[in-house]
Amino acid sequence: MAVWLLIVFVGINIFLTAWCGFLLLCAAGRAKAAAASGNEQVLTAAIRDAGRHVITFLTMAFLAVVFWAGMVYWLWPDVTFLRRETPAEKSVSV
Repeated sequence: MAVWLLIVFVGINIFLTAWCGFLLLCAAGRAKAAAASGNEQVLTAAIRDAGRHVITFLTMAFLAVVFWAGMVYWLWPDVTFLRRETPAEKSVSV
């Protein structure tokens, strides 16, 4: 179950990161076009849009880090391959 949650989260994270990057590229294109046209109001609106997309990306990145920390905290007791066996566990008494 936990593996599927991780796979779903990674897929969602990749999709949201690509979407935020696309929005940032579109906003940069609009800002470049507005700067070339010389219209100050359109340039200001395009820069505000780019700022909103940066805030969206940073919020998504923060939530991703919080989710990863929660998953590591939740899965940590199940990580048995990292634990070393003690000598008492290795020996067998009959």
